[in-house]
Amino acid sequence: MLNALSAGSRAEVDDLLARVLAGGGKPWLPTQVHGSMHGTSFTDPDGNVWKTLWTDPSVPQ
Repeated sequence: MLNALSAGSRAEVDDLLARVLAGGGKPWLPTQVHGSMHGTSFTDPDGNVWKTLWTDPSVPQ
């Protein structure tokens, strides 16, 4: 199962990843930047996979 969270900013995505890693989580995939989207992924200490994503609303799709 993959859990996904939507963030309010790019900084929030990066901050959440930093806090998870400091709390015992592990990176899952490299940070991904695709145009207006910025996302990270990690596993929590129990091994569950999480993904966080922010989409810049000022960039046309």
